[in-house]
Amino acid sequence: MGALVETAFSQMQSCAECNLPSVYFARAWASVSLPSPPIAPQGLSLPAESLTVRHSTRFWLLAPALIVGAVLWHAHARAGEDAKLNKARRLVELSGEANLDGALALSLHAELKGNLGTKADSPQGKVALEVIENSKRNSYAAGLVKLYAKHLDEATIDGLIQFYETPAGKALATKRSELWRAQQKLCEQERDGILAEVQKSVAKVKAKEAIAQSEARAERTLKVIAHAQASFREGDLDKNGNLDYAADLASLARLKLITPAVGRGTSLGYIYKLHRPELPGGNFMWLATASPKKPGKTGKRHFGINFAGQLRWADQPLEYDPKSCEFKNGTPLGN
Repeated sequence: MGALVETAFSQMQSCAECNLPSVYFARAWASVSLPSPPIAPQGLSLPAESLTVRHSTRFWLLAPALIVGAVLWHAHARAGEDAKLNKARRLVELSGEANLDGALALSLHAELKGNLGTKADSPQGKVALEVIENSKRNSYAAGLVKLYAKHLDEATIDGLIQFYETPAGKALATKRSELWRAQQKLCEQERDGILAEVQKSVAKVKAKEAIAQSEARAERTLKVIAHAQASFREGDLDKNGNLDYAADLASLARLKLITPAVGRGTSLGYIYKLHRPELPGGNFMWLATASPKKPGKTGKRHFGINFAGQLRWADQPLEYDPKSCEFKNGTPLGN
């Protein structure tokens, strides 16, 4: 019988219909093996019908055996899975992790009570705290058993069980809940620290973007003032017949050439000033500056523009000649 099983096993390894372990089908195949077909005399061949009938007979005899083989294989696999789950359950118990349900409930209870504050004594608060206190269902431990069985092989589980049976392993297991709560607190501290760093970094980026936007608006506003002065002079909007420039920002704002805020001297984080020399011919010159209201927060750079179209910027307030309205410092900006 052994030789027959061995022969059947080699036959089943090439069987295209087999998706289950060959050993069970080898036993099934051997159980219904038929005698070898007769050898045809030299020069003759057996009818194809006889071979077809023989294989058909074997198939129908083999079908029940195939079912038995499948059942045996499933039972063997299930037994292996159950054995691994039992080992994983033993590991969870030895490691002390079976008690983490209680630690989790205590942690949630303390956190919720802290969040509720004075509302903890309200009907809703009492119900919430009671639900947490009664939530020790060992569901965490049961889920952990499945995770260990899924992600760890039996050799690893056996090694861990051996460790937790040692004095060091037992000492670790007795501190498991305490360590878990400490780890949770440490994780929360690390999370809060990381989030604080993220918020700080994001705030810096936002502040930098806000400063850039504020500076860009200040530059554009000075160009608007220059355009307003040109319109004021060319249209002789003060009707004095001299084709001169406006003496202050309020005059331009009254004519709606600039916004009321700029006309009052402050707009979107910048302070605006208009200078026109108080001397003969001074009404044909002017200079405007824009400085951050809160340096470093609403802007870092100072800007200026004059009647000649010179647009400048500097990290410090721009200096200029009050008579000629020409800048003494600053970096030119393109128009």
